Amino acid sequence: MKKLRKAQGPSGRQASNRDAELRRAADHYNAGRLDTAAEIYAGLCAREPQDATAWYLAGLVSFHRQRFVEAESQLRTVLAVSGDVAMRCDASIWLSRTLLAQRRAAESCKTLHACAQDVWADAAKLFSLVDPMTRAGGFEELEPLLQRVVALSPTHPGANAELSLFDFRRRDFGEAFRRAALALDQEPQHPAALRVLAHVYHNIGEVKRAASLYRSAIEESLAGRGMTSILACYESMLGALVYADVTDEELRQAHQGWEGLLDLPSRVRKPVFVRSGRPLRIGYMSPDFRHHAVSFFFEPLLKNHDLNVVTPILYSNSMTADHVTERLRGAAAVWRDITSMTDVAVADLVESDQIDILVDLAGYTLGNRMGVFHIRPAPLQVNYLGYPCTTGLTQMDYRFTDEDCDPLGETDVVYTEKLVRLPGGFYAWQPPDEFPEVGSPPALRNGFITFGSLNTLSKLTDEVIALWSGLMQAVPGSRLVLQAEPLGHDWVRQRIIAKFASHGVDRERLDLHKRSVTIVEHLELYNEIDIALDPFPWGGHTTTCTALFMGVPVVTLRGRRMASRMSASALHRMGFDAWIAETPEQYLQIAARLAGDVERLATIRQAQRMVFATSGLMDGHRLARAVEAAYLAIWDHHAGTETT
Repeated sequence: MKKLRKAQGPSGRQASNRDAELRRAADHYNAGRLDTAAEIYAGLCAREPQDATAWYLAGLVSFHRQRFVEAESQLRTVLAVSGDVAMRCDASIWLSRTLLAQRRAAESCKTLHACAQDVWADAAKLFSLVDPMTRAGGFEELEPLLQRVVALSPTHPGANAELSLFDFRRRDFGEAFRRAALALDQEPQHPAALRVLAHVYHNIGEVKRAASLYRSAIEESLAGRGMTSILACYESMLGALVYADVTDEELRQAHQGWEGLLDLPSRVRKPVFVRSGRPLRIGYMSPDFRHHAVSFFFEPLLKNHDLNVVTPILYSNSMTADHVTERLRGAAAVWRDITSMTDVAVADLVESDQIDILVDLAGYTLGNRMGVFHIRPAPLQVNYLGYPCTTGLTQMDYRFTDEDCDPLGETDVVYTEKLVRLPGGFYAWQPPDEFPEVGSPPALRNGFITFGSLNTLSKLTDEVIALWSGLMQAVPGSRLVLQAEPLGHDWVRQRIIAKFASHGVDRERLDLHKRSVTIVEHLELYNEIDIALDPFPWGGHTTTCTALFMGVPVVTLRGRRMASRMSASALHRMGFDAWIAETPEQYLQIAARLAGDVERLATIRQAQRMVFATSGLMDGHRLARAVEAAYLAIWDHHAGTETT
């Protein structure tokens, strides 16, 4: 609660008495005696109906007493009797909060809009409206307001930092970088600007620098210097650390730190009772029940579930819906839309649905509901599929994986969860609804080898670019195809070109593509690639399965953690262990050897889709039986009826 300053009034007995009353009321307010303060302010307002200060302070006290109707009337009186612009602006901000507390967001925005017109020439006052406008949901008016602040004060750090976030959301990385850097020139530790700069570096593969900037933004925010979305920033930092080559201990400790930022109590674990033959009620929670990489792996499991063994209940946190959403909804026993619900409300819903095992499919990716898992609404909780690392949560009991991605005794130290290794692999992949035929190797018609990667640029670290550049030097005349959404922006393209140029690769050898409009166009691009290159330490999974399905061999560098072992898992299950490198030197040798035998590439391409289809990588029935057996095993173990 904001402390009130003791008013200083003009000379004269009446003014002196009035100021003494204001000071006395402020003392009561600051001591938490709100009822007494309210009585004094009410008396002042009755005696001096034109006293804007008394009405304003009375409105603040009413707000903190949660007397919102009274507060609204008192603050509107300030706007009616005061001609002071600063007073009117402060009253408008508190009035907007009062209206918002009454769920009148549109009126709250309207109040702030009117205030903005009053202070249109005052950069500081205009910027003071940014936070309340954000809280009220006035996002359409927010950017013009910030642009006006910058027009009045071009180097304003706060406004430039906020505008840089708008630029980033539009994927205008160059302008976002420029504005964030400008804000940091004026205020070197501005949390919001640090966060945006981190976002930009993260999206172009400079993940270590991004992680450091995220950490600085979090530290500044915790020290009380701004930025409300500390949890979201922390989750971005975790994503950057998974992309980076950090130690197992650093990665685990960083993930464990997320829970310490959460102001939510955990609930006592509910007892696990003997099943007595009933199906287990399994809750799946995800923001990605739509056309998304996770759904390519989740749908084969869901549609093959034995409903005599499990009852699947889906909790969707997706803000969009499409034909995949409808298919998943149709395969679920129960569908719950949780997008507008708080973590506590979702936890209550999970409890009322009597979920036995709650399964997280997101980890710390965008739209996650890890707060629900921290609360622990289900007797057992499992992390699976959507995130290649630990959650660090004390309330997350298990993580489903396999021996290829997490060899026994080698990676357990990374996880706080107990690992359950599914036989035959932890996933099955479902191809898109539409896909083109596999073409012949482009080298046959081009006369040169084309390497390619359609992974996100976040995975193209400096180490990856250095290794790939060395490969292109070893294979004269070869070219490299890259496709990623940020490559549609010239600033990003120039940075990527410059990185390869620093290793001796000319611009003419790079084919840079922005994201395809349709999935078929995306898949067609594989027909322009002879050999797919897997990045590291976070390699591909969806992109690897897609490339293999399209007949393109994939070369991968197997690392020590799951994020760098998923491609190796797919290749092993297809019998292509020869394409798995254990060192960067082997990576170069394998790729160069493939590039030197175009006829072999043609033979591989003709047969690879059939090999993929018969390898078990698309066997949802096998996966469903393995996952169901794991559910039964962990449930029976906790119920004390484990038999094996």
